[in-house]
Amino acid sequence: KDKNEEDENSCPFCGVSNPIDATTCIQCYYDLTKPPRDQHNAVETSVKNDLLSTLMEDVDETVEEYSVEAVLALEEVSVDIDQYDDDGASDDFSFIKSEGPTLSETVEFEKGEDVELSTEDAPQIEERFIVPESNPLDEVEEPIHTGQGQLFSETSGEETEVDFSGSVGPDPSMIPDLPEMEEDEAPLNIAALPDRIAPLARALRSKGGRYFSAQFTLVPDKDGEPLIAPHLKALRPFLDKGDFAPGSFGHSLVDRLHPADFIIEKVAYSAFFQTRLEYLMRATGIDHLIVGGIVTNGGVASTLRDAHLRNIETLMLTDGCAAFKTEVHNATLLSLDTVTKQMSCAEALALIEGRS
Repeated sequence: KDKNEEDENSCPFCGVSNPIDATTCIQCYYDLTKPPRDQHNAVETSVKNDLLSTLMEDVDETVEEYSVEAVLALEEVSVDIDQYDDDGASDDFSFIKSEGPTLSETVEFEKGEDVELSTEDAPQIEERFIVPESNPLDEVEEPIHTGQGQLFSETSGEETEVDFSGSVGPDPSMIPDLPEMEEDEAPLNIAALPDRIAPLARALRSKGGRYFSAQFTLVPDKDGEPLIAPHLKALRPFLDKGDFAPGSFGHSLVDRLHPADFIIEKVAYSAFFQTRLEYLMRATGIDHLIVGGIVTNGGVASTLRDAHLRNIETLMLTDGCAAFKTEVHNATLLSLDTVTKQMSCAEALALIEGRS
């Protein structure tokens, strides 16, 4: 303990400092001479009297207090209150005699009067539509369809020649207009293709290559009519029954290029679309493709792009394909410059024979 604490006589109960010689705490009257277990909870009578005397010392005994006693009395008074204004009201409860479904009614139920309605009682509604007098279920004559779309001719495009009565498509006897071409240009290029490609085919076979002939095909339906895609029918409305059918004249390979190792029947521009070309190439170990034919911007371009998507190396014969217009052919060559290698037929032949 500190020296200061030793000089003081602190009460262990309330902590108040007492004189050194004190035997009782001046605040809580704790007996400082006894241990906590021997302390008494009750306060001695002498201590109580001393405490009361201390509290009463400051009381002024000269002040007199007065008390007033009041007694209130309420006499018996009778008050009459009318509960209802109607003195003649019956003591019976009317809702008990009611015919209603519940007991919540306070008046007798009155049954409504039966009324019979007629059409004259219906509200007048303004007529908003007119019902046609004709029967919509009557048979209507179907228009005779002779094709899809109307053939446009620059030389004969009068409105009077267009049939609006139900006949659709061109007149079967009408000869379509062919694209304008410079004299001795596109026809000669197309006609010269077999002579340019034939030496390449022979050289390729001699080196172990394969010659594939992709032939455009119009598959005939059960009635003989060809199955033609709508966009192709719009571009070639003159296509008719028997055109490009398997085994027909327009479908066979030209004699100058005959025979081919494999015949591929294609129904779209690309020779890869829904055909067996890729399967045959993989089966025979062919991984390079030399492409030529007609037309440059159609089947040739589509086949080269599909081969590019399949990681097949390709070589395009710049003079081994042709289009109906020279500017279209040249534009296609330019657009395919990043897709395929390009060579002339003479350059490709020299490459195959090992002369370059």
